[in-house]
Amino acid sequence: MTNNALVATQGASTAPLVVTKKWSDTSPRLVLDHRYSKDLMAYASLTRGYQAGGFNTLQVNSRYEPERVSNLELGLKGQWPAQGLSYSAALFHYRFDNLQTLQLVPASTPGGIPAYQVSISDQRATGLDLEARWQATRQLRINAVLELLDQTYRRGRGSAGENLAGLPVGTPKLSASLGADYGWALAGGQAQASLQAAYSSAQRCNSESLVQGQCLSTPTFRVGGPRQRLDGRLAWDSANQGWGLSLAVSNLLDKRYVNKLWYESAPLGSAYATLSRPRTVSLELRASY
Repeated sequence: MTNNALVATQGASTAPLVVTKKWSDTSPRLVLDHRYSKDLMAYASLTRGYQAGGFNTLQVNSRYEPERVSNLELGLKGQWPAQGLSYSAALFHYRFDNLQTLQLVPASTPGGIPAYQVSISDQRATGLDLEARWQATRQLRINAVLELLDQTYRRGRGSAGENLAGLPVGTPKLSASLGADYGWALAGGQAQASLQAAYSSAQRCNSESLVQGQCLSTPTFRVGGPRQRLDGRLAWDSANQGWGLSLAVSNLLDKRYVNKLWYESAPLGSAYATLSRPRTVSLELRASY
C-alpha cells in the first residue's frame, strides 16, 4: 500500500511502526491503628496505586504515561455489644495523576465519525463513608450505608479543548442504602425475608458530560438524574442446610433509567441509548449431599 487508509497523517508510513516502552512502579501501603478499648478502634492509612501507561492506537506514535492514585483515610470502627450495634466511619481523600479515561472525541469535520480515545486528567476527591449494622432482635437485623463524595478535576481538557479544572467529574454527591433482614422458624427449617433500598443523587454534570452522553435533561427523559432501587429476597433452608429454596426480585418497583447516550453513530442518524435493567425475578433451588 502506498497510503495508510486508516491513519492519514504526516506520521503515516508504508513501513511498520514499532514502538516499545517500559513502566514500573513501587506502590507502598502504610496502616496505623490504635485500640481505645475492645469495642473501639481508630486507624489511619496511606496508600499508593499504579496502572501502567499505554499507546493510543488512533494517533501515530502516541502514548500516555502511567496512572497513579494516592489515598489518605482516617477512620473509626466500633460496637456496642449490649445494644447489638456495630458501626464504622471513614474520612478519605484521594488524588489521581494521569487518570486514564476512554472517551468519545467528536469528529473534527462536519459529518465525520467520532472515535473513542484515551484522555488524561488529574482528579481529586474528598468523601465520608458511614456504615451501621443493628441486630434489633434475634430475628431482625438492619443495616445502613451513607457516602458523601466531592470529586473534581485538578487538570483536564474536554474533547473540544475547554478547561475542566475545578469542575465536578460527574460522580453523584450522595449515595445511600438501607436494608433489613428478618428470619423465623418455618416448616422444620429457617425462613428469611430481606429488603434492600438504595438511592443515589443526580450526577454532577459539566460540558464534557453532555458530549459523552452522561447528562441530559429533556421533557421526555433524563440522563444522569437521581436513582432509586428496591430489591427483595425470600428464602427457606432446611434444618440440616441440605437444601433450600429462594425467590429474589431485583428492581422491585421496576424503575427504569437511561444509562447513557451513545453518539458515535449519530452522524449516520442512528444514535442510541442504553437503559437500566427492568424488574428481574429469579428462583433458586439449592441441594447438597
